[in-house]
Amino acid sequence: MKRILLVDDEPLALKHIRHTYPWKEWGYEIAGEAGNGEEALGMIAELQPHIILVDITMPVMDGLSMLKEMKVRYPGVRCIMLTAHRDFDYAQQALQSGAMGYILKSPIDMEAARSALDRASAELDKELDLENNKRVRRKIVQSYQYSLRKDFFDKIISGVLAERQEMVRVGAELDIELEMPPFRLIVCRVDDLTRYAARYSEKDKPLLEFSMLEIVRETLSEKLPAGFELFPNRFGQFTLLIHASKSALSDELLRERLIQLEKPLQQFMSVRLCMSVSPSFEALHVLRRMYARAEQHLLYRYYQGNPYPIFAEKEIPFQPVPRGHFDQLSAAFPKEALSENENPQAFQTWVQQLERIFGEYRPEPAAAKSFLKEMLQRLPDRMAQPYEAALEEPSFPLTAASLCRICEEQHRRRQQKRLRPEVALAKQYIDRHLGDDLSLEDIAREIQFSPSHLGHMFKKEVGMTVFDYILSRRIEMAKKYLLDGQYRNYELVDRIGFNSYSYFCTMFKKHTGMTPNEFKNAARGEK
Repeated sequence: MKRILLVDDEPLALKHIRHTYPWKEWGYEIAGEAGNGEEALGMIAELQPHIILVDITMPVMDGLSMLKEMKVRYPGVRCIMLTAHRDFDYAQQALQSGAMGYILKSPIDMEAARSALDRASAELDKELDLENNKRVRRKIVQSYQYSLRKDFFDKIISGVLAERQEMVRVGAELDIELEMPPFRLIVCRVDDLTRYAARYSEKDKPLLEFSMLEIVRETLSEKLPAGFELFPNRFGQFTLLIHASKSALSDELLRERLIQLEKPLQQFMSVRLCMSVSPSFEALHVLRRMYARAEQHLLYRYYQGNPYPIFAEKEIPFQPVPRGHFDQLSAAFPKEALSENENPQAFQTWVQQLERIFGEYRPEPAAAKSFLKEMLQRLPDRMAQPYEAALEEPSFPLTAASLCRICEEQHRRRQQKRLRPEVALAKQYIDRHLGDDLSLEDIAREIQFSPSHLGHMFKKEVGMTVFDYILSRRIEMAKKYLLDGQYRNYELVDRIGFNSYSYFCTMFKKHTGMTPNEFKNAARGEK
């Protein structure tokens, strides 16, 4: 059972949190309580909590300051922020600083609280598994040759080793086979590497790197019908050199085998790879140039929804967006739609325009990000901050989806403050039960209100009928699942509450202008 420390300066809030949630049933126990961050830091050594629930705004030491101290003094303890609606901007800062999530103190949302706790618990379990394997893995790391392979490959790409005979001779000393052309070179990098690296301390990174390389080596040894060499480059990036005759390893087969790396890496390390594959080549002296090109072609990842192997010769080249299109987008940027009184639909329509133009031209990622940053800089700092996190997403489709999601969340939270209680409860119930067969009568019964009056008040305050709200939320959830790629199209239908696949496709096209497959292809940058 995992121990929890509660930190809040309001005694009533502490009592409320202690008695509201079914801690024991969920597998947790309250180890203690503190009234501010400084007091809590003094209790950690004795109580040894696994998870800390900490209020954001407190005297003496607030939650954000405590979070910074925790990262230095107790990096193994997970923090979840307790927040009121007025603290939401601070909650976003906390997430960017390493908090596992946040829990609203009011209104209570059992599902969201359980989800945040379970995420923290899963991270702790993963760390424990890592610690349990450290001793064994450290011996293996010391005895294996990955560090020597890295040094060898570094000398090739830096030009220190340039002569074929010398490459072959030095490689043979390390049991590296370089006399079986033709070759394919593949540069592999952890997707969203910045966030991945921030999750771990420097002392843990060598073992994480070894674990990833071993998963890759073992999986490809079983799946790949060709010999290969594996070279670490730096944390989160490595290179494969494959001995590939064209008859034995077509592009299609190679793509299929590389995609099979995804399952074990997701299962054991919660990572995905973006991979860039070079053309076939014979001569070793071009290896340095092939590496540089393949690494550069990782930029094509920016127009994929989920990462999949990049064959640069088959990619649509980047093209600059005509100045006139940028001017139109700039003029149409709906700054007012992001104010506290506007509906988010105008901003979502603008993002759809952006998706259409970027999908057509595929500008260089740096140019695309620069334009988006320029647009967000028009907003006041307080309003822009939540949206800036979307620019850190590893691809444009994820950035676009994140921008729309943040806009919707901000709008819902502002509405939540103003909505009549029965309408707010109805929205919460709908959002938690999108996969169920929902009806106005069911929702009204749940919140103990008459269906006709609820329907009237909902339309008046939300601006759409209950049915239209349910449908719009289901379409947004469908987009998320389609981008995530975890389920086949027909599998996600039940998860989002549609009765048939054909009806889902009809509604999806009506709302987005695309079929589900067209939406996925657009996210991948395919024509």
